[in-house]
Amino acid sequence: MTKDQIDIYHDKQESKDKTEHQRQMSQQLGKISRKQKIKVKLDKKKKIVTDQSKDSIKGTDDPSDPGCSSEKSQANIFGPNQQTEEIIEESVHQTTKLENEKETTENYSWEKTFRRRPGTRDMGKPYEDTIISNIILNLLNDHETQDFQISSNADNFGDFDDVVIETRTSRGFKTRAVQLKHSDRRRITLKQLARKTGDFSLIKYFNTTRKIQHKAHRFVLFTTHEFQPEKPKFKLEGENFFLEVVKVVVADESLRMSDKENCCYIFRIVEDEENVGKIQEYGAFFEQFCLYTDQERLETLRVSTVNKFMRMFGAKEEAFEKYFKIVSEWSLEDGIKDKLDKNRMQRTIALGILSPQIECLVFGQVTDKMRVLRDAIFSFDLTLVQKSGGEVVRQLWGDATDTIDLDELNKLRSTYGLSSNYINKLEDIDGKILAQLLWLMNKTPLIVNEHVNMSRAIRLCSDAKFILLGDGKRKIWMRYYTVFQSLLSLKLKPELYNKVTQNFTISLQGKATLTLVEAFGSNEDFLRHITLNNLLEMLDGPRLIDGDKETLPIPYIERSLSLNIIDIKYLNNVSNNTVIILNCEDHPEEVKRPSSKHSLTEIDDFLDSPNHRTLLVPIFVVSKNRCSQSEFDKVCSETLQPKTVHYFKFLSNKNLEWVRSRGDISDLHNYKLGGHSRNETEFWSFDFTKTINLVIGDPGMGKTELTKSLKNKCPCDYWTVIVTPQEVNLFFKQSKDRNYLNSFETFILDEKYHHLDRLDKAYFRMCVKQNRVFYVWDALDEILTKYLDSVSTLIVQLSDQGFTQWVTCRRHLKSFFEKKFRVLSVSINQFNEREQEDYLRTRLDNMSDDVEAAIDKVKSSFAFIKHVDILGIPLQIFMLTEIIRQNTEKYLKLLDNSFLLTDLYHYFIDTKFELFYQNKLSINVQEPNLKRLVDRDKKTLLAYCEKLALGAIFPEGADINNLDDVDNVFHDCASVGIITGLVNNTPQFLHASFAEYLVAVYFSKNFEIIPRDTFFDQKFNNVRFFFDMLLARNSPAHVAVLYRNCDVLKHYDDEMLRRKDRGGRSALHLVCSWGQRRSRLAVTKSKVPRNCSYFIFLLVKKIVFSESVTSEKFVIQDYDTLSGEIETRGYLDGVLHLMNKCDVFEPDGLLGMTPLWYSRISESLGVELELLKFQKLRLDQPYSEFDRINILYYSALFGYDDVVKVFSDEQLPTYGEVNFVTTDDNITLTSIYICTTCVRLLCLSLSLFCV
Repeated sequence: MTKDQIDIYHDKQESKDKTEHQRQMSQQLGKISRKQKIKVKLDKKKKIVTDQSKDSIKGTDDPSDPGCSSEKSQANIFGPNQQTEEIIEESVHQTTKLENEKETTENYSWEKTFRRRPGTRDMGKPYEDTIISNIILNLLNDHETQDFQISSNADNFGDFDDVVIETRTSRGFKTRAVQLKHSDRRRITLKQLARKTGDFSLIKYFNTTRKIQHKAHRFVLFTTHEFQPEKPKFKLEGENFFLEVVKVVVADESLRMSDKENCCYIFRIVEDEENVGKIQEYGAFFEQFCLYTDQERLETLRVSTVNKFMRMFGAKEEAFEKYFKIVSEWSLEDGIKDKLDKNRMQRTIALGILSPQIECLVFGQVTDKMRVLRDAIFSFDLTLVQKSGGEVVRQLWGDATDTIDLDELNKLRSTYGLSSNYINKLEDIDGKILAQLLWLMNKTPLIVNEHVNMSRAIRLCSDAKFILLGDGKRKIWMRYYTVFQSLLSLKLKPELYNKVTQNFTISLQGKATLTLVEAFGSNEDFLRHITLNNLLEMLDGPRLIDGDKETLPIPYIERSLSLNIIDIKYLNNVSNNTVIILNCEDHPEEVKRPSSKHSLTEIDDFLDSPNHRTLLVPIFVVSKNRCSQSEFDKVCSETLQPKTVHYFKFLSNKNLEWVRSRGDISDLHNYKLGGHSRNETEFWSFDFTKTINLVIGDPGMGKTELTKSLKNKCPCDYWTVIVTPQEVNLFFKQSKDRNYLNSFETFILDEKYHHLDRLDKAYFRMCVKQNRVFYVWDALDEILTKYLDSVSTLIVQLSDQGFTQWVTCRRHLKSFFEKKFRVLSVSINQFNEREQEDYLRTRLDNMSDDVEAAIDKVKSSFAFIKHVDILGIPLQIFMLTEIIRQNTEKYLKLLDNSFLLTDLYHYFIDTKFELFYQNKLSINVQEPNLKRLVDRDKKTLLAYCEKLALGAIFPEGADINNLDDVDNVFHDCASVGIITGLVNNTPQFLHASFAEYLVAVYFSKNFEIIPRDTFFDQKFNNVRFFFDMLLARNSPAHVAVLYRNCDVLKHYDDEMLRRKDRGGRSALHLVCSWGQRRSRLAVTKSKVPRNCSYFIFLLVKKIVFSESVTSEKFVIQDYDTLSGEIETRGYLDGVLHLMNKCDVFEPDGLLGMTPLWYSRISESLGVELELLKFQKLRLDQPYSEFDRINILYYSALFGYDDVVKVFSDEQLPTYGEVNFVTTDDNITLTSIYICTTCVRLLCLSLSLFCV
């Protein structure tokens, strides 16, 4: 049995015992004398008082303790009763405790309605309503009162009909009937109490109770009159027994109207000589009767009631007025009506407090997913939704009115005083009122905006459902409720959890959808981040994580990428200590061991057998399936001796496709086969497995668009992070140590993804933890040079952690990154002729009457450019079609003349300005007067754009803050559409080439500020190309050189070939600066011992020279391969033709440099060797010792033995050691020891070898 059941059992037993005891006493009273009767009476009183004392002492609680139940507080607030027999004879000023009436536990009629006695509307109604309002507050504050019912002017309680209070606790039921007497404050006398009639006649009230069929547990006369008894005892008129007046503290907490004490009186029979039966009736009456006096009058009572209400609920007085109005209107209702019960009053008060914050519902179509979510919401007491989800959550119960009963609706409307008008149709009812009615009908939760004191109102409705719109965070007061805050809340409700996780979906970066269970499983650390708002976002489709797909140009032509195809002959020349993994899933029968010295084994056997680990011969490991990254790493870890591991895919043509390597890859370059490519979609499907992928592309080839396409096509459960050059610069600027991994993840979240919400960031962290992140490093050629080594280190660190990465850059960093990452790069191919035609046809459709004729004209305009295909470069063909689309007739006509790349940029920017003035500023640029103003303004803005571009390309040499009013300047330039943003105080242009073009324009007008020390760096090749083309605008020979159309030079006359551009340079100066670049080799010095023998070793034949020398040695590291041509034959023919027509020793008018100096500063080695060979013994520029070693090395390597004659014996290296090294591991392929007597023979020998 529970504690409550035990208490009820004891209460029942005690009640039976008392009833039996009273029956036996009544039988004995008829047989004994008067004196004995009095003694028995006193004994009975003593027993009752003693029982009371025991009850009160047993298990008392501190009534001030907020955790103490209200009933216990009422039972013990007076303290232990010490009354004994002597108290009866003491004065009325003795305070005691009123005996607590026992609840009824059986056969209690808990009726919900009552009949209002007719004719009871009188002047005391406001007082009566205020009393009822106060009583309700007291009962709501009593935690032991499980339910209550209040009736007023009930026709079955006689004079005690003003207020009837019925309560139910865990121990049973009890009823209190109250008669109210409110008037000007007067004094009650004992004489008034003793009379047979009058407002305070005890005899009248005794007779009234005898007629009441529904017996109450207590009858209360409640008045504002004062009462100070003149004496302790008095007799009723016509009766012989005495009544003792006993003052008690408030006996019933529900009737405590104020903080006053000692205002309650009870009456006890002292003695009687006759009429024992009537004494028993009076005794039973007075045991149930009490008199409350000195109560507050209406004005004061109302104030205290309002204050109590505001104190209890933290509400404003307006909420009390709503509550009081409902009580008053209820009391006026005639006939049979509902009693005021606890549930009704709780909701009445709650609605009154919450009504300003209640949200309306939105009615409409409801989907299955909406039903699933609202079922989940209805299984919790409270649902927390951030305000941003308010609009959607209001739609969940869009069908709530489909099956509504208007009669029930009107009854609730009347019961809760929500509207005075009868509802004939739903369209006529206010939205807030309808939301409240549906909540009262338990059809929907109540959607409420969070505010400070709402918790007290919600606590009134323990079994109701609420949706709280606010910050979505759980509050302390919610700990007693079931709260739906995140998906984790549903874990304890498996059926609902499965429905939600299987029906609600996400899309990572706009890719294929994943159900929540597919995306996250049961990862509790992550489930807590999926809030109700996130689920609401999934109702109309998948919730986008990190936004939608990247937007690609229309049309987007998929790029073609070169493949790293290795000649099968390489397998016959594999060096020792090398492991080759061959993926032969498509052609397993064709893989054979190249020779007897090689070891061929299956990958499983290799990993299981320790014997292979120390073999010095090449090992071929065959895999019949793709070798995963983890398997590759395992092979690497199992091979202790080899320094190099290569993984190839075996192709049908018996060649190899390189996949990945560990260690040196330099030996692969000599076996690369060109001419192989693959569409990007096919490329991604295989190459997603590589940890580092290096993509090379010239300016405008669409590297950034390619990375966006990659992001859209990567696996749907992988997160792709595109890291921009500006973000790289910012990260390393902030980094304080070289352990970049942890700080990089933090940087990505704080800087790049600072705008994402908790769910997105949590998902990113989960992907990082599970290595499901692709890092795409876009345009690393645009980062600050000083960060190249640092970013390489970070990329390698991420690769070691197992992250797949893609790196894009321009061609000048190809060798650098290949060496750093030990990978073979792939290149983006230009659009082929078919792709160009498809693109032109799509873009120019509807722009010209004859699209095919327009396409032919565009193609023919650039046909003379053989080696630089403008239409094959995505950016340039886009720009060309864009300007034609804006003004088809104008630009097709312009194509009739020579159309240079700089013209394309000029017209494109000009078109942007026209659109800016016409569309954004609504200016007619064709109107003559306005055109002058527009041209002047455009000139000013272009000058600003040029300076902003200078700051973007040369950030260390130009400060955009020097511009006047830089913010407005930037805003105006950005409005044109050439500049897209400002990152770390660096302008971001539509494309880097626009900034490079504008810088070239600026330099073409300001020769004096050209930075000679960096102008010829490969990083600024595009700036220099635009600059040279701007200066060569009217010189066909210069243009031919820039487009590498050197074969047309022979068709120009001498005058045209010797013509100077705007910078005072001949075509020879220009051709010497644009040859194929071959970097200077690094040369280091170190001391060597005296009297040592040195030898020359060649790969084909050994030529031995012995020389005893002392001094230094020189070590050359060849970062390029030893293969490949130094320059194309056609270009060298053009150089030779110009050397014969121009003065090879003439300085230019721009920088004062000779052709030889141009070739040296631009590292055009082939041109430099031709010039040295042509100039014979004349050197117009001094060569350092290291430069001479470089020249001698390349002269020998490429057969320019005559170049040695240019240097005198004094200029040749007198002695030293030169090691030709091709890897970072210092593997020496050829060691050459040079002395004065053998230099020419050495060069001749090498030239013979190279031939």
